[in-house]
Amino acid sequence: GRFSADKVSEAWLAGEFVLDANKAILEDLEERGWLVHDEVYRHKYPHCWRCKNPVLFRSTPQWFVSMDATGLREKALEQIRKTTWTPAFGEERIAGMIEHRPDWCISRQRTWGVPVPIAVCGACFDDHEDAFVRDQAFFDHIGELFSTEGSNAWYGAPNGDGGHRPYGSEAERLERLIPATVLCPKCNEHDHLVLQDHIVDVWFESGASHGAVLGHDEGLPWPADLYLEGHDQYRGWFHSSLLVAANDRDLAPYRGVLTHGFTVGADGRKMSKSMGNYVSPFEIVDNRGAEILRLWVSMIDFLEDMRMSEETLSRNVETYRKLRNTFRYLLGNLHEFDPERDRVPYPEMEEIDRWALQRLDQVRQRLVRAYDRYEYHLVYHGLHQFAAVTLSSFYLDILKDRLYTFPARSRERRSAQTALWVLADGLCRLMAPVLCFTAEEIWQKLETLRGHEAWSNSSVHATRFPDAVVGQPDQALLDRWTRLAQIREEVNKALELARAAKSIGTSLEARVEIRTPDDETAEFLRSFEPGLHSLLITSGATLGETGPDAFESEVIDGLRVGVTRAPGDKCDRCWHYTLDVGADASWPTVCGRCAENIRRIGQG
Repeated sequence: GRFSADKVSEAWLAGEFVLDANKAILEDLEERGWLVHDEVYRHKYPHCWRCKNPVLFRSTPQWFVSMDATGLREKALEQIRKTTWTPAFGEERIAGMIEHRPDWCISRQRTWGVPVPIAVCGACFDDHEDAFVRDQAFFDHIGELFSTEGSNAWYGAPNGDGGHRPYGSEAERLERLIPATVLCPKCNEHDHLVLQDHIVDVWFESGASHGAVLGHDEGLPWPADLYLEGHDQYRGWFHSSLLVAANDRDLAPYRGVLTHGFTVGADGRKMSKSMGNYVSPFEIVDNRGAEILRLWVSMIDFLEDMRMSEETLSRNVETYRKLRNTFRYLLGNLHEFDPERDRVPYPEMEEIDRWALQRLDQVRQRLVRAYDRYEYHLVYHGLHQFAAVTLSSFYLDILKDRLYTFPARSRERRSAQTALWVLADGLCRLMAPVLCFTAEEIWQKLETLRGHEAWSNSSVHATRFPDAVVGQPDQALLDRWTRLAQIREEVNKALELARAAKSIGTSLEARVEIRTPDDETAEFLRSFEPGLHSLLITSGATLGETGPDAFESEVIDGLRVGVTRAPGDKCDRCWHYTLDVGADASWPTVCGRCAENIRRIGQG
């Protein structure tokens, strides 16, 4: 970092460390009357990442790719406009860089690397900077050597065992690398040609990677469908790949580009071991499992910088547990269900089962669209909402009574199992890209229900997303059950208050009295009779007036819900409280409905 005597015009500068010389240079300029302004200006400046000292710049001769001599800038800008960018602002970001960037310096000075294949005339080059070889025969010759021997041919000759030995002399090197027909473009001489030892910018190498990877077989055609990297690659890989391809083929090497942010600590700062906010993905996998890490990746909006913390991972553990428990329920109630033999046609299914499949179609459409748009956080929230709320808290909760109390082969129970089968199969496919191992585990269980041997040749990752189950959506059916779910949620609030007051224990100990805001709502609820109480998970439900202590909804104006203890005795089989427990002497501890179901079971 010192001025050398042959590079400075003032002898007093020779041998001075460049930063120490600044003060003397300023004083000299001031004495000569040439100093216009002097101030200390704090700014970002590159430092060595190891010793943290500032890096010194030294101007040296380099080789450049012109942005304008052959129209490269315009070619690149045209291809940017034809590429799909995610997020959309990426188009303007990289276009602005291309519009204003200088020529591309592609040479570096290192002792090892891929060489820039340049030959210049030692006699003419100092006076004529363009006295370098442009003859295609030279580049074809170098290309042939590199394609058979690799770039080490620039530094040595084959040694007979697949490697290279250093050239014995520069003359041997020149004779091997520069064909005798190649001449200086200025003096038309061959004997003065010499090679320059620069290596190519590594970004040029990465920018040429598409030429090495794509277009050599049908499986990997050129250009790529998608380039995926962090948002720093607008000036890196995306940028260099575009310039190389636009210069070489007049096309971009990709149809689409997607960028993501960086993982940062819970404090929002870049992860660093020295700052103590670093979370190792290997530790997460060891302690919580790879699926939890994948779930986190799908949860965050990766277009921005992504915060990683123990709290976030703990939430994902709970989400994963809910998803897994939902599938445990689906699979656990498919015992001895043969989808080929026992499946109930859609028109013959129970109304709530048809609604569940309609909701699955809605979720399928939303999730597939999210996958297509790379909006994986919508996949995460869609799966979680459907499994934990729509299914676990509503549909599966209501379904328990039918699954547990009806005869195994009854149409009512087979209808429920048909819905569970379709839900398990469809959701398994939809979550497979996110929860790879869990989905495969579920898929193999489904394979056994199909009559196939588990862990054979079938894999969920070799299947497609599910097709629509029922074709056109039945909006009337969807709206009908959405409305009931809203009313049921208000009933649950009333039940929770009664439970807190210890008036009841479980909801099946309760009978609810519902006063509706109008006759139309009352008629709507009557349309679910005689099973309205089962949909509300209570032992009774009546419509009419309520007592003065009834719960008043803040969501549905005019809706009031009273909760009292259900009359009668508890059925040992379905746990409902009814007045007909023991009415059938053959089964003195069960209700009339269960007695009838037991009789149906006995009849096969």
